[in-house]
Amino acid sequence: MQAGSYSPPMIVTWIWIACSSAPQAPPARPAALVAVTSVREGSLDDTWSYLGEVSALERAELAAGAAGALVAVTRREGEAVTAGELIAEVDPKLALAELEVARARADQIRAEQEQARRTLARVGKVRSGVLAPNEVEAAEADVARLDAALEAATADRHVAWAKLERHRVRAPFDGVVARRHVDPGDWVNPGTSVVDVVSTGATEVRVDAPLQLARQIEPGQAVELQLKPPVEAKVVGVVPALDPVSRTAVVRIVPPPEASGLVAGTAVPVAFSIQHDGGLVIPRDAIVVGATEERVFKIVEGAAQPIAVRRVASSAERVLVEADGLATDDVIVVRGNERLRPGQPVRVEP
Repeated sequence: MQAGSYSPPMIVTWIWIACSSAPQAPPARPAALVAVTSVREGSLDDTWSYLGEVSALERAELAAGAAGALVAVTRREGEAVTAGELIAEVDPKLALAELEVARARADQIRAEQEQARRTLARVGKVRSGVLAPNEVEAAEADVARLDAALEAATADRHVAWAKLERHRVRAPFDGVVARRHVDPGDWVNPGTSVVDVVSTGATEVRVDAPLQLARQIEPGQAVELQLKPPVEAKVVGVVPALDPVSRTAVVRIVPPPEASGLVAGTAVPVAFSIQHDGGLVIPRDAIVVGATEERVFKIVEGAAQPIAVRRVASSAERVLVEADGLATDDVIVVRGNERLRPGQPVRVEP
């Protein structure tokens, strides 16, 4: 090519390169079609459901009170017992002998006491000045000594009777034997389990509730036992201490008479209804669940603005929330919010 010659193709190439390297504006984000509603202030009943365990109101593990061989065990599993009934007995021979000694000692002192009282009565009838003063005093002292001795002997007899009763295991209430641990001829020591007895009357339902729920429950509060059909029951107590392992608190519930068929040891679902007042109520569909938070999209000047929310209570269709930047009558998205991006323009469904 000669110097100074003109080359149009090269010029065109450089112009094209220069134009193609210029920054390009991002394409406009299309408006998303959404359905909206308004935030309102109100209250909401939050329902918590947990499994409760039916328990007998009274349950006792009866144990021997004395060492020895069992001479009788009168009941087996499933058999009914009445309050005060003798269920088992440890060999009572030695205790019976001690009781007889205590009774005989008390009888002897009582006879001596009666004789001393007659002597004192005769002394009292003697004319003044006939007997020496110390004779009267001795008679009075003898009566007083024997009175004290009889009190001590009576106490010894009561102790002997109490020792004898430790050889006998009696039912503390009406119920049924749930488990039998021993048989006649077994050697037992004080504290050895003999039988377990459960009451056959009223029952209660015990629920292990988390601290968040336990703090909102009070005695007298109504709950629902989700039986067929459901029945209403009452909370009678909340244990103000957490189990060190499960970190739950025990809630005690008394079923109504119509739920008398509950069997101890079975499970029953319990629904707790907790009312929360003074919050922002939104539809459940308005909440978008993220990796670290839950949020709603609020419409501000035709665009979607994300607002983080914290649930206070939930129902099947609504949620009570707390949120900074959200107030009553704000417009939020309830449909079409799954794919919204912050700042994206929106178009409201007619």
